[in-house]
Amino acid sequence: MLIEPKWHCFPWRDPGTNNCNTYFFEGPPRILIDPGHRGFLPRVQGELEKLGYGLDQIDLVLGTHCHPDHIEAVSGFDRRRTLFGLHRDEWKLLAQFKNLSFMTGGLDLTSLEPEIFIKEGELQLNGEHWQLLHCPGHSPGSICIFDPQRRILVSGDVVFKDGIGRVDLPGGNARALKKSISRLPSLEARFLLPGHGEPLIGEDRVASNFEHIRRTWFDYL
Repeated sequence: MLIEPKWHCFPWRDPGTNNCNTYFFEGPPRILIDPGHRGFLPRVQGELEKLGYGLDQIDLVLGTHCHPDHIEAVSGFDRRRTLFGLHRDEWKLLAQFKNLSFMTGGLDLTSLEPEIFIKEGELQLNGEHWQLLHCPGHSPGSICIFDPQRRILVSGDVVFKDGIGRVDLPGGNARALKKSISRLPSLEARFLLPGHGEPLIGEDRVASNFEHIRRTWFDYL
């Protein structure tokens, strides 16, 4: 699914199987956001091949957070060619809970170790300028990615269409999630690309979604 020139969405549409949406910035550099579970990497590979790319042509993989349904597939990339970026707090969380199967799936964590620790601030990409926003709550090092030129917001599991990220997993914090979500409407995004579910296209739809979330969920956080 083409979102905007250079931006593609590989949506996960099977509600019976936990996996995430993957986003691809055609670049250069070529960046993949949240490749998902290792077992579903062939799906991502197939979508890339439709666009004329292979896994070995991805320059950078970014994880919005450390949950396996978002980053486990990093282990399927040649890390001599493709770098992986994750917030330091997420790597600490993985290391802390490395013996919990629902967090790591029994993976050798060395296959997920980031080459780059990302943090809040500007990310410069060959003339492109993105904003990285540290948005804890769903997990302590969750990152939202904002492309201000195209007003595209990749929200990971911080916020979805009509919903918010869960806070009952290790590292979750309801008060922090509320604060994080409160930062996002001021970006005036035209596209909301969540970690699960339907992307929202249109400034009015995105703004209405944030207002719906404020009215529906904030009293419970």
